[in-house]
Amino acid sequence: TRHSRAAAPSEPERAQQPVAESHTRTHPHRAGPVEMAARSAAPAAALLLLAVATTMAPAAASTVLYEDFTGACAPNSNFLTPVLQWGGSINGGTVPGNVACVTDSDLGKQVLQLTAHGDKFTGSGPVGVDHQLAPRDKDDEFTGWKNPGYAPACSPYCDVRRVGGAVQTHIGIRGGSIEANIKPCPIFGAATAMFTYNYTEVNCGSYLKPNVENHCPADYAAQCCLPDRQGGTPDCTINPDGKVGDVCRGSWVQNKEIDFEIPSSLETGPGSVDPTLIKFTNTRMNTVTAFPWEYTHHTLAGVDPPYESDNFNNVGFAQNDGKYHKYRVDWVPSVSAKFYVDDVLHQTVTGPKLVPDFGHLILATWFPNAWAGSPDFDTCEMRVDYVKVTSL
Repeated sequence: TRHSRAAAPSEPERAQQPVAESHTRTHPHRAGPVEMAARSAAPAAALLLLAVATTMAPAAASTVLYEDFTGACAPNSNFLTPVLQWGGSINGGTVPGNVACVTDSDLGKQVLQLTAHGDKFTGSGPVGVDHQLAPRDKDDEFTGWKNPGYAPACSPYCDVRRVGGAVQTHIGIRGGSIEANIKPCPIFGAATAMFTYNYTEVNCGSYLKPNVENHCPADYAAQCCLPDRQGGTPDCTINPDGKVGDVCRGSWVQNKEIDFEIPSSLETGPGSVDPTLIKFTNTRMNTVTAFPWEYTHHTLAGVDPPYESDNFNNVGFAQNDGKYHKYRVDWVPSVSAKFYVDDVLHQTVTGPKLVPDFGHLILATWFPNAWAGSPDFDTCEMRVDYVKVTSL
């Protein structure tokens, strides 16, 4: 899961776009089947049975988005190729230079290929980015890796290592059946991911400057300021003692996701980054509503705990078998999110951990902090046959 993620400068604006009812690459509308009643000798009875059958027919699902990458590769009418970085100073994010389309010999068609460059990569690019989306320096060593047993130096290739690729939908997804046929990157260290994503960051001054007036947006102040929660008037002024009336101080991150991510351990805490426990039989099937800022004494994040559901599931087979597998989440906002692999249900999420509204759909191969293993490789590819989103 991606704590404190940065996106391209236009990301907040894109996150406000309405969901399109139709799209360039949609399939024709298909009506659901209606079972006809047996023919009756009496025409009136036949008409009555037909009317009942028609009334009982379920509503037909409509296609919101369909992309099989046989026409234009990304970027195209359905997907853009964003510059993203998350996870801290342990990777170079995802960049458009690692997004391409190739012919897959097994399928006999063009597919999307997202490439990850690991810790043995010595090529010239593409160059990765830091959390401010600035190009990384070739001698800027990675820091903060959670598995202390793995700490290779990257200089003079720090700018091109641990760099992945991603595509993101132009439209926001407000529920539905979200499905992709994916051949995961088969090497430990890079995560294969499909997730919805809605990220908001509010900066209300700096906790390093406690005597500076804090100008919080009104909608945020209503959620985070301590006096307001106690029934008083919201007060977003930094208090010099650092404890009263200043809970809006610093940055507030609301990070909404529904995630498929491979590989994984089945453990949380230290066990989540133990290389001996990380397997390609395991998949993260998580939902996130918000993360509290690290300055937790002063930030309530606008929601009540729990912020994240950690659902690590064994799907019963090694997903790095070189085959395509179907990953699907059936998401009904405010009701449930159901996670399927090859049409087998593995996880259902309900309640306060469920993402309540929309997110853009992202498919990516990227470098998480040790929970996918150690990226002791040169190059790895994730391939995508198709992506489709249908209404439920």
